[in-house]
Amino acid sequence: MNKQARKSFLFVEFDQFEPDRLRGELLERAPGKGFRYIVTPNVDHVINLRFNPRWEIIHQAYAHAAYVQNDSKILTVLARTMGLALPAYPGSDLTRDIFESMDKDAKVLIIGGDAGAPDKLKALFKLNHIDQHLPPFGLFNDPAARQMCVEKAIARDYDYIFIAVGSPQGELIAYQIHQASPPGGVALCTGASIDFLTGQARRAPVIFQKLAMEWAYRLMMEPKRLWRRYILGLPKILLLYLVWARHSIFGGSAAPRP
Repeated sequence: MNKQARKSFLFVEFDQFEPDRLRGELLERAPGKGFRYIVTPNVDHVINLRFNPRWEIIHQAYAHAAYVQNDSKILTVLARTMGLALPAYPGSDLTRDIFESMDKDAKVLIIGGDAGAPDKLKALFKLNHIDQHLPPFGLFNDPAARQMCVEKAIARDYDYIFIAVGSPQGELIAYQIHQASPPGGVALCTGASIDFLTGQARRAPVIFQKLAMEWAYRLMMEPKRLWRRYILGLPKILLLYLVWARHSIFGGSAAPRP
């Protein structure tokens, strides 16, 4: 597990790796590293970790993650107001960079995603070994299906496992793979990042990315599905920021979760 000191922000313990260093850590294949997995919390994840009882089990997944990397430039801006440096490395960028940098003979497993993803990724990045497991929907409430994901992940000595089934089930599966103690490999909870790479989904234009407004683009593209997350999430993240700021400045025990 990563031993560097983490910084608490909004009651989540974050690593503070700059992108180049994190990428180097994930690409390192030295013997004895053991299995490692990374979680990439964004604003929605931080809100759910604090307010959503279903996410209580995910705290264990975060506690055992080798890397907890900020995914959101909005969190970077909020942290800066409290004098904290919290570099953002969006999961979509991280996933692309790992595919671009990995050895061409690396053994890769994708859990979830589109059925055509392996062939597209092989062609895009000139890779030789990509397997895929397509689990059913409803993984969070389906222990047997999650266990099948774990068995597929440990069946071969994979170098990289991309878990593309969304949150919080992706983090839960990564934690369960960790519990199975495979000898090595790196797992990444990638969300829709694979779909962006293969063209199955469209990522926000660069101008939205630079302005930390990818959430606004996604809301415009899928208002019916995402309006609750972004519109109702705004007062929650502001409340959480105020509670954490008070806790950080004045100390005392953390405010209880609803």
